[in-house]
Amino acid sequence: MERFRKLSNFQKLLLIAQAVMVLVFSVLYAVTVRREGFAYEDGLLMRSEENGDILWSGTVGGRNAVFTVHPDRTVEYRVGDSSYGPYEVREDPSAAPKGHALSASMTGIEIYRGETRLFRGGLLHQHDEKGSISLYREDGMPEFELQISAPGAVIIHQKGEITYYKEPGPYAIAQLVYGPPLWHYGNLSFWVGGMIICLMTALAVFFWEDIFRWNLKRSFRNAEGVEPSELLIASRSLSWSAMTLAALFLFIFGLRQMA
Repeated sequence: MERFRKLSNFQKLLLIAQAVMVLVFSVLYAVTVRREGFAYEDGLLMRSEENGDILWSGTVGGRNAVFTVHPDRTVEYRVGDSSYGPYEVREDPSAAPKGHALSASMTGIEIYRGETRLFRGGLLHQHDEKGSISLYREDGMPEFELQISAPGAVIIHQKGEITYYKEPGPYAIAQLVYGPPLWHYGNLSFWVGGMIICLMTALAVFFWEDIFRWNLKRSFRNAEGVEPSELLIASRSLSWSAMTLAALFLFIFGLRQMA
């Protein structure tokens, strides 16, 4: 406590700022990482239930969006003033690719919008921590769906053909029916990085004089009476401030990342 009282007001302010950042962002990360949802385009849709239906709702492209998954494997999508669907997922063992190395592990499915068939092939559950799925068309080629920032998705077919969907593509529909991988905002790697920087900064501020004397003793004898110059104090204050801002940046940036 005596050491703290001897610090300048600026140094005390920096230490308080470090403590506040650590406390506030620890609480924010703890709350944020518990809110898991379906990652769709640029939004994270949260799960709820209503009259037996599963709803995934949130914001996509700055507009309110909701997927409604009915017990009969039909899906409806509403974003802003636009509605899409209903889509229906039908299981058909004959739809799974023939002769594919993983055919035995696939579930044959077809996806329809009304009477229009959007997809026919196999669904494969991936054994990863997210419980992801993969789609393979009937000829065995994978079905790719690249979500982009604008509302819609791009489906790249095996022949290089590209289809743009303003509505959800087959991959999103299959995920919703069979259980999507869950994501959350808040990458804990950035939280750890911010914590390390805060700790380093706090130690550098709190023990600045000890560090200064130790560095002098490595190069000079009888350095006890040497006092730091105003330029040295100013440069150290700038470095402490820069480290504080770097920690703040990491904390905020990490909160915006999905993991």
